[in-house]
Amino acid sequence: MSNKDPQNVDYRKVSAGQGWQWYVEGWRLFLTRPGTLYLVLILFLLVQLAITIVPLVGSIVATLIAPAMIGGVYLVLDRIRQIRSDMQVDPLAREQSISAGLLFEGLKHPSRRKPFLVLGVLSLLFNLLLASVLISAISMPMDPEAIENQEQLVQALMAAPMGIWLLLIGLWAAYMMAMTFAIPLVALREASATEAIKASIGAILGNIMPFLLYGLIGFGLMMVAMIPMGLGFIILIPVLFASVFSALIDLFPPAIGAAGEMDGGERVRDGSELERSESTPSDSPRGPGRIEM
Repeated sequence: MSNKDPQNVDYRKVSAGQGWQWYVEGWRLFLTRPGTLYLVLILFLLVQLAITIVPLVGSIVATLIAPAMIGGVYLVLDRIRQIRSDMQVDPLAREQSISAGLLFEGLKHPSRRKPFLVLGVLSLLFNLLLASVLISAISMPMDPEAIENQEQLVQALMAAPMGIWLLLIGLWAAYMMAMTFAIPLVALREASATEAIKASIGAILGNIMPFLLYGLIGFGLMMVAMIPMGLGFIILIPVLFASVFSALIDLFPPAIGAAGEMDGGERVRDGSELERSESTPSDSPRGPGRIEM
């Protein structure tokens, strides 16, 4: 059943404290089925690596299909959220199955395939643009052909003008604002690429304070994760996925809804009209639990 409706990408404004709550809800979601989430992320990584090693076209294809597969991770998270909600009534619901095929749903589902490919093309163009800027940054202080080792590369980058670094930061910020919610909105709402990108950017710009807090907490967590030789990222990466999903169901409640205790907020339509909104349950289909490989 489709979740698409005329208001499926309306976002709402929330309090700054929600930036912390998204991590709390993400952690709870992760603890519901950590093994399932790890298996799906490992499968995603293996598929991407297998495609990337194909000569000439491998990296291009991997970039094009990456948004669709990341969308599949969010479909798995939505299924875990449903199971967590069911567990409040029946503790045995934890054993419900989750199909590993959800990871590839974005490539199989006709209404999702086109917008995901559009997002893939945009990702490819962004990578090319980023590479061009980096090459320009290296070329200013020295000839790129004269760089023989990593130390010289770092020196060339450090010597690049501040304007280049500001441009890189601006490009990365714009890309992240566009993609953060665009991918799950296509996966879970079957939104078009254009409306998903607009909604993602609007939701982040409309909730600057919670995202500032979210970013500061995330930076702190990454610093901690790096201490034990980077091993902390084994836990942090799936929690980050789950926290973004939690932010999604908090900021875009009408069609997805939240199983957790997210606070009420103001829903924004067309960037102007404000309306109080409470979370409502998802109408996504539920099926029987362990992961089905």
